[in-house]
Amino acid sequence: MGTSHIISVIIFTMTMLFIACIGLFLVPALIAREEANDIKREMCNFRDTVDLTNRTRFPNGSYLYDGILIPANQSSFYKNRVMFLDKSQPAELHMRGCICNATEHRYCTKLCCDRGQFFNRTSGHCEKLPLPYKMPRRMEIGLEDNSRKNINIFDHFIIQIGKPCAKLEVISMKEDPWLLMEDGNLTIESEKAVLDTVNYCLSPQYNNESKRHQLTAMSCPMKNDPSLSMLLNTYSMATSVVFFVPTIILYLVVHNLRNTLPGKLQTCYLIALTVGYSTIGYINIANARYPEDKCRAIGFSGYYFFMSAYLWLGVLCFHMCKFLKECRSSNETSRETWNRFIIYSAFVWGTAGILTMIVVWAQLSKHVPETYKPGIGKEMCWLDTRKWSAALYFYLPNCLIMLFNISSFVQVTIFIYTVKRDASVFQTNRERHIQENVFMILRLFIIMGISWIMDIISYCCRKYESLDFLFGITDFCNASQGVLIFLLFICRRDVLNAITEQFGIRKRRISNRSNQMALTIQTQLSKTSTTTTLPPTPSTPYYNSLSPIPQ
Repeated sequence: MGTSHIISVIIFTMTMLFIACIGLFLVPALIAREEANDIKREMCNFRDTVDLTNRTRFPNGSYLYDGILIPANQSSFYKNRVMFLDKSQPAELHMRGCICNATEHRYCTKLCCDRGQFFNRTSGHCEKLPLPYKMPRRMEIGLEDNSRKNINIFDHFIIQIGKPCAKLEVISMKEDPWLLMEDGNLTIESEKAVLDTVNYCLSPQYNNESKRHQLTAMSCPMKNDPSLSMLLNTYSMATSVVFFVPTIILYLVVHNLRNTLPGKLQTCYLIALTVGYSTIGYINIANARYPEDKCRAIGFSGYYFFMSAYLWLGVLCFHMCKFLKECRSSNETSRETWNRFIIYSAFVWGTAGILTMIVVWAQLSKHVPETYKPGIGKEMCWLDTRKWSAALYFYLPNCLIMLFNISSFVQVTIFIYTVKRDASVFQTNRERHIQENVFMILRLFIIMGISWIMDIISYCCRKYESLDFLFGITDFCNASQGVLIFLLFICRRDVLNAITEQFGIRKRRISNRSNQMALTIQTQLSKTSTTTTLPPTPSTPYYNSLSPIPQ
């Protein structure tokens, strides 16, 4: 590694560190500032508001909505609409008023369309109820004491208008029995789910049994058509797993790879990454709704193995930094290698287990507010990355590990640059082998580290849809790293030599060459013995230089 290359690596590392600092600290600060400004403009949560467009406005700034007066200080402009699964979408600037308030027993429910209209599932639009049908008003609701009551929803609730998404589906009372509660939430008994007014709406639908229209709950299908970006990422992960598996097998089978400490660490890292990728790929490819317990089990397992993979990369960087500095005196025995591997394993698997238990406790505990729950198993089988709580459980530990890896990377780079002037360093085969492992881990960190840092930055910028294309590319590169890791771990001279020696390929070639050479020499000797003539007389000078011929 030349001096110019070392300097370029240092510059690249510092640039990467600078980008990480911007992405991890400056971007969230700007977003938090923007959200704080939005909170100042938006008086209350979107789900507690009604659209005041085309509503009567009085000179003092107050509005009248269905006979309820909304003061001027309880209305503000909104530039977004919250849709199904709490996804915020940009919208025209419009006035909304705070009107739903559970503490004051002002409960809201939502109609998909204006009064006198119904949602036509065929056309996908709101249409007028055909004559002679009238708008249904009564339905059964559940009370706090688990009893039920038939009420007029227009008397009991404040009515919001809007659809959670464009493609609505009827929630079947037979397959998914549901019940509207007195607080305006909709419970689905089979799913043990609770939907608020952002995630459901009511619409008159014709009932063939009663021969009349009834208010029916509608929501959005959980099994949506995957986007192109999601398909690319999913099948890129599957491709990566295809390359991970033979890499792991070779590292387990080949003696010279299996018995070294870096080989053991790299194998554990690949196993954790393979299981993590397989979990996410399974969730996306299956694209199905799982029971809550199974969904949580899948999500917690994926979290455990992804955190293990991050920690194994940190251990690889630590081991690289430690043993490069001690390469002159590092002659560990097999027992010492196993002891160190056991310590590393206990740290990684144990730490990942503790973090997973914290996530499980936070998700299941009644003492943790909903805002701070990781969201695994509620609406998805992975961390709810729409909330900032995901940063607390996943991106913050990942960020700390990445910063540690970067610091180790800088230390190693500086060390190599410092000792390169000493001609006695890296001269033996063992020391050159250590150096090759160091450079391999450095390249691994560059491949994985940059993509993971970009993943953290994309999470921080998730609300900026204009950046989706850019981060879609980085996500694709992140998901398809299996090919690069295969080339990095397997397509190296020392690894290929170890594989050929393990399976006897080189020995057979050497044996074949030796046999062929011996046969050639023997043939040439036989030819020489049949064609060479004896010297004319033993008294010539030629024989004086040789030993006497036995009689």
